[in-house]
Amino acid sequence: MTTLTADVKICPRCKECKPLELFSKSKRTPDGYKYICKACISIDYFANHEKEKAKRKEHYNSNKAVYLEKAYNWREQNPEKRQLSEKKRSLKKKYNLDWSDYLVMFEVQDGKCAICNIPLSVHVNEYFPSACVDHCHKTGKIRGLLCYSCNLVLGYARDDVSILDSAKAYLNVSSK
Repeated sequence: MTTLTADVKICPRCKECKPLELFSKSKRTPDGYKYICKACISIDYFANHEKEKAKRKEHYNSNKAVYLEKAYNWREQNPEKRQLSEKKRSLKKKYNLDWSDYLVMFEVQDGKCAICNIPLSVHVNEYFPSACVDHCHKTGKIRGLLCYSCNLVLGYARDDVSILDSAKAYLNVSSK
């Protein structure tokens, strides 16, 4: 007979004596660990995964109209949350930029455009333009936050400094 110490436990599924690190924590059990080891839980999960996935898909398809209506109603009732959610998703997809990093950039620039210094908004609103993420199209490196107009200027100049220098010289000559 094996004597159990406080740092091991027997899994009733595989009947093996294993260290507690191989059991997930649980607030519902007296010893604070699940009865079944992580390996056995993993086996159960993968054995039933496809069946559960098919059941969820079937349930969704049979109740699709209800789900779509709920989603539509939520979007209608929460336009600010929807807009913020889309902004976060877009930043992550386009620039691999987390929301927290975006907010840090915004704070570092004191909430102003990096070129013209007009106040920017984190969100689109009627008072200030939303901050555009400026990035190098060759390397993908993020340079800073710009207002929409300054972002367009750099885009139309194709990020070419000589074009911007020519535009500056043109403005200097024509303004005299």
